[in-house]
Amino acid sequence: MKRKTITRKIKKLIVLDVIFSLIVFPSTIAMAEANPSIPKIISREDWGADESKMTWEAEYADIKTFIIHHTASTTLKEDSDGSGKYKEMVQNIYNYHTNGKLWKDGNGSSYTGFGDVGYNYLIDPEGNIYEGRDGGNGVIGGHASGFNEGSVGISVIGTYQEDSNYDANKLSNSILTSLGKLIGWIAANNNININKTIEFKGKTIDGVVGHKDVTATLCPGNVLYDELGDIQSTAYSYSKEYKNHLYQIKGKDAIYAISGGYKIKFDSKDALPSTYKDKEIEYITKSQLAAYEYKDIKKYPDGTLLQEIGENTVYYLQNGKKRPLGATETEFMSLGFSKDDIIDVLESDLDIYETGDKILFGPEGTLIKDADANVYYIENGKKKLFTSAQLFEHLGYSWTKVKADANAAYYLEGDIMRYPDETLVRAAGASDVYLMNNGKRRKFISADLFLKLGYKWKDVIDIDESEINRYQIAGNVIYPDGTLIRTTNGSTVYLVQNEQKREITSETLLKKLGYSFANVVEIAPENLSDYANGARATYPDGTLIKTKTSAAVYQVEGSAKKEFTSLNLFNAIGAKWSNVIEIEDGEMALYTTGGTVKYPEGALLRQNGGSKIYVMKNGTANWISSAEEFLAAGYKWSAVMDIEPLEMKLYVDMPEIPAEEKKEEVSEDDTTDEKEDVEEEQSADDENVSLGEEPNIRVALTSSTEDNIIITADGNYSVKYYHADGTNYKTVNKTAGQNTVVPYFNWDKYIRFVPESDNVILQVLSYNDAYQYGSTAYNDNRFRGVIELKYSSVSNKLWVIEDVPLEDYLRGISEATTRTDSEYLKAFAIITRTYAMNYIVKGGKHTGEPFMLKNSRNGNGNDQQYKGYSFEMRSPTTANSYGQTEGQVIEYNDKPIVAAYSSDSGGVTKDACQVLTPNYCTEDYAYLRGGIKDPENTVHNASSIAASHGAGMSATGAYQMALNGSDWEEIIKYYYPGVEIEEYY
Repeated sequence: MKRKTITRKIKKLIVLDVIFSLIVFPSTIAMAEANPSIPKIISREDWGADESKMTWEAEYADIKTFIIHHTASTTLKEDSDGSGKYKEMVQNIYNYHTNGKLWKDGNGSSYTGFGDVGYNYLIDPEGNIYEGRDGGNGVIGGHASGFNEGSVGISVIGTYQEDSNYDANKLSNSILTSLGKLIGWIAANNNININKTIEFKGKTIDGVVGHKDVTATLCPGNVLYDELGDIQSTAYSYSKEYKNHLYQIKGKDAIYAISGGYKIKFDSKDALPSTYKDKEIEYITKSQLAAYEYKDIKKYPDGTLLQEIGENTVYYLQNGKKRPLGATETEFMSLGFSKDDIIDVLESDLDIYETGDKILFGPEGTLIKDADANVYYIENGKKKLFTSAQLFEHLGYSWTKVKADANAAYYLEGDIMRYPDETLVRAAGASDVYLMNNGKRRKFISADLFLKLGYKWKDVIDIDESEINRYQIAGNVIYPDGTLIRTTNGSTVYLVQNEQKREITSETLLKKLGYSFANVVEIAPENLSDYANGARATYPDGTLIKTKTSAAVYQVEGSAKKEFTSLNLFNAIGAKWSNVIEIEDGEMALYTTGGTVKYPEGALLRQNGGSKIYVMKNGTANWISSAEEFLAAGYKWSAVMDIEPLEMKLYVDMPEIPAEEKKEEVSEDDTTDEKEDVEEEQSADDENVSLGEEPNIRVALTSSTEDNIIITADGNYSVKYYHADGTNYKTVNKTAGQNTVVPYFNWDKYIRFVPESDNVILQVLSYNDAYQYGSTAYNDNRFRGVIELKYSSVSNKLWVIEDVPLEDYLRGISEATTRTDSEYLKAFAIITRTYAMNYIVKGGKHTGEPFMLKNSRNGNGNDQQYKGYSFEMRSPTTANSYGQTEGQVIEYNDKPIVAAYSSDSGGVTKDACQVLTPNYCTEDYAYLRGGIKDPENTVHNASSIAASHGAGMSATGAYQMALNGSDWEEIIKYYYPGVEIEEYY
C-alpha cells in the first residue's frame, strides 16, 4: 500500500569527526544488561484480515505515547481449533470497525466504518498479540478521538470494568506480560522514554495512559486501569533491555538494528560495526521487520547532541561542525543539557560532519579576555560577552580582574551581558528613550509618561546604536495602574490596571469610582494597543442600580447584577432608595445576571398563606419545626416577613446562575406538527386525565444512538433499575456530586434517577445546551423532578426523559420574548400551560414514544423551548408569571385549545385554515379563524412578520394590549374569541 505521510518527522542524523574522547556518558544502548525475547505479533495475514474491506489509506505521525483500551466484549470465545487464540473475535472487531460501527469525527460529523480496525494492536486473554491497523510503525489509528495522531492504541479483548453494573473478565499475567513487552519494544524502537510525562494535545500525560485519561469514558475499565502504573514501569525496564537487540530473519545473512522508528541494514554479521559485535541477535518475523522503514541519513540542526553507538564522546553541533564536548556530568547539566537530549547514531553518520573546536567548561564567575580582546563573564560554564566598555563599568566590574584566557575559544557562548532592568538608555544622538526590562527595551511614548513614572533625564545613558539594537523592542512603556486614558480622537475612557485597559462605561461610573475627567490622559490612537483588553470596570460591590425605563433594582456583586425580588427584601437588607443609581439600558445590559439578592442571615420568612416559618442560614431557608424552637432561639413573631411562594423557592439550595438575554421564539410554525395536533385531538380520550390535581408531564430532554449518558446531582439521589413491567430489581444510592455513567442500551428495561427531596436538582452532564453571555459560557442541563432513561423502538433512540410536575416544567420554558410586562407574561404562561395540557390530555404528542413533549432545543423537535431549572433561577420574573396563573387553561368546547401564536401577524391575524393546514377548517377551531386586529399603536417588525404564520395570538399585539392596560384574560379572549379560562387544578 502506498503510504501518505502527514506529520512524520524523520530524525536527521548528524555526525562529527572525533579529535579526542573527552566525555562522559555511556551510550543508552550499551547500558542494556538483559536480553528478553521480543513480543511475537500475529500478522493481519495470519489472523485472517479480509484486506478487500480495508479502504483507509495509511497516515503517519511520530509516536509520543501509548493509550490502553479494552474492547468491552461481554462474551469471550476462543477459536475452536484448540490453538488458544482468539482470531475469530479479532476478525469480528475488524469487520465491525471497518464497515459497521457508527463513528463521529472531531467536527461532530457521523459516518459508518473506519475502513480498517481502529486499534494499532489487540491482545487476547491468553496474551497473544495481534497486528491491528494496517501500515506498520507510526501509523495513525482510530481509537481515541482527538488523540489518535502520535499515539499507539492497544486494546485488550474483554471487559475489565468491575462495579455494580459490570462483571470484569480476569486480567491474566499473560496479558500484563504482553502489554509490558509490546509497549517496551515499540518504545525502544522509537527512542521513547515512557517514564517521562509529556504535553500531548493540550494535556499533560504519562507515557502510558488509559482511554479515560483523554476522553470521557470508562475504558479501559477500572481493573485494567489500576494496573497501568505497573505496566508502565515494566515496559520501561523492557525498553532499556530491547535497545541491546539486533535482528535477523531466519535463514538470511542480513542483520538489522531498529532505532528512532527506522531499521538499519548490515549485509552480514561480519559487516557489523565493532560496537555491535557483542549485541544479542534475535530472530524476527518478516511482518514485524516490515513494520519499520529504512532510515535515510540526514543532518541534524545546530544545537543537537550526538553520540556514536557504543562510544563515550558526545558532540555538540554548531555551525555545521561537530564539537567534542569535554565536561563532567555536573558541568554537562550546568551547560543546560540533559542525557535524554543525546541521540545515538552510527559512526558513518558522524563522519559527514567536519570536526570543530572542542568544548570546555569555563572557569565559573571569572572575567576573561580572548585573543581578539573581547571581554566575557563566565556563568554556568559559558562565556557572556560585554558589548561595550560602558556596559562593563555600568555593571560595576573592575578591569584589573580581567585575565587573558587561552582557552576562551573553547567555551560555549551564552547570552550577552545586559543592562539591568530599570536602566534608561538612548542611542547616541537620538531622542527616543527606552526602559530596559527582562533583557528587552520598551519605549517611552511621551515625556509626560517619563516624568509621571518618576524618572529623571540625568539618569539616561547614551550608548552606541549598534549596541542598543542588540535589545529586542518589547512594546512601549505604559502608564501605571490607576491612570485614566483615552485616545486623542476617541471618547471612551479606560482605567489602567495590571497593564490592561478597562473600559469605564459611563460618566456616572467614573465618578462612583472616585475619578474625574480632569485626570484623563490623552494618548495617540496607535498606542492604545499597548494595553491588553481587560474586563470592563464595574460599579463597586454593594452598589444599587436600576434603569430609567424599568422598576427592577439590582445590587452589584462580583461584577454581576443581582435582582431584588421584592420590596420586603430591599428593606430587609437596609437598602435606601436615595442610594439607587439610575443608569442607561445599554450599560445595564453589560452586567451578567448573577441570580437574586438574598435575605440576610437570620431573617425570618413565611410564605404568603402558609404557616411554616423559616430562618435564613448560609443562604438557604431552614424550617423552624415548632413554636418552642422558635421561642427558644429568641425570635420574635413581629419580625416574621410574609413573602410570595416563588420567592420562597429561591432559598432552597439556589445556585446563582447568570441569566441569558432571552430570545423570541415562535411556536407551532411546523405544519406537520399542526396536522398531528388535529388528528390526535380528534382521537384523544379526555377521561385519561383526572382534573383537580396537578399532573406530571414527561419531557424528552435529549437522546442518544451510541454515546454514554452521564448524570449527577447537587444532593443525594438514587439510581433505580426496572424491568419492562415496572418491577424494580436494583437500587444504587449516590451522594451529591457523584456521577453516574450509563452506557448506551437498546433493551426494554429502563433506569430512573430519583432525587432524595424536591430540593435536589439533577444534572445531565452529557447533554450540552450551551449559551454564551459576553465572555462567559453557560450550559442549561439542570432539571427538577425525576430523570428516566428509556429506549424507544419507534425512534430507535435512547431517550433522557424528565418526569416532573407541570408547574415546575412551565417555569423552565423560555418561549416568552424579552418583553417583561406582567400581564403579557401571564398570558404567555397560560398559553404554554394550555399547550402542555392539550398533550397531557391526549397522552402525548408523539405517537408510541415514552414521553409527551420534547424539549425543543438543538434541533430536538418543534414543541416548546425548554431550558429547565437554570432558566427558572435566572429569570424569576418570567417564572413568577406561571405561579400567578397556576392551573389556568384555555378551553373551547370543553377541551384545551391548540394555542397557536406568532411573533407578529403584521396587523391582522390569519385564518389557521389558510396558513397552517386544512385540518383547522372545522368548527372545532373557530377560535383560529383570524381577522383579529392588533391595537393601532402596535410596533411591527418586518423580519418577525416574514418568519411568522400569523395565526392565533400576535405577540406584538398582545404586548401592546398589556401596555394599554388590558389584563391577561382580556388579551387571551381577544385573540381567541369564544374561549373560556378554566382552573384545572
